[in-house]
Amino acid sequence: MQTSLQKSPHLKSFVFDGFRSPLPVSLSFANHSQLSKVKLLHWRGSATTVRSLRKCKQLEELVIECEEQSASTAIAGIVKEADSWNLKRLELIGVSPQNDAELNAMTQRFPHLECLNIDLYNVSDNGIEQTGINCPKLKILKFSNKNLTDIGLTKLVQRLPLLEVLCIKGHYEI
Repeated sequence: MQTSLQKSPHLKSFVFDGFRSPLPVSLSFANHSQLSKVKLLHWRGSATTVRSLRKCKQLEELVIECEEQSASTAIAGIVKEADSWNLKRLELIGVSPQNDAELNAMTQRFPHLECLNIDLYNVSDNGIEQTGINCPKLKILKFSNKNLTDIGLTKLVQRLPLLEVLCIKGHYEI
C-alpha cells in the first residue's frame, strides 16, 4: 500500500502505528520540509519511506520501531547517511548497527542528540564510548548490549556529563 501525504505540506508531526496492518506501507515525506517529529511504530514498511525523510530538514525527533530484520539493516544504513537532520531524539527499536564503525558513522552525524534509544548487540565498549564522544549532549541513553564491561560503562558515563537517564538492557559483564 502506498500513501502520499502531499496534500498537507505544513505537517509538523506524523505518527504511524502499523500494528495489525496486513500490508507493508510505503509513505513519502518528500514534500514535507516542515516535519519535526516522525514516529513509525510496528514498522514493516519500506526503506524508501525512511529515505524520503532525508528531505525533512527540520527533523528533530525520529522514532522507528522496526519489525522486520531486512528493513532494520536498510534503515540503519539510511540513518547514518542522513546528515541534514538536526536530531535531538533518535529511537531505533529493532534496528541495530552491525559493528562499532556503523554506530560511529551513525552517531557522528547527530552531535545535538539529547535522547538515544538503540539496540547495540554487536557493538564493543569502544563503540559505545565513541557514542559518548560523538553525542556529548545526551541526557537519556537507552540501549541493549551483550558486550558491555564495567570499564566500558565507566568510560561512557565519563564522556556524558549531562546524562540523567541510563537504561541498559541485555546480558553484560558488569
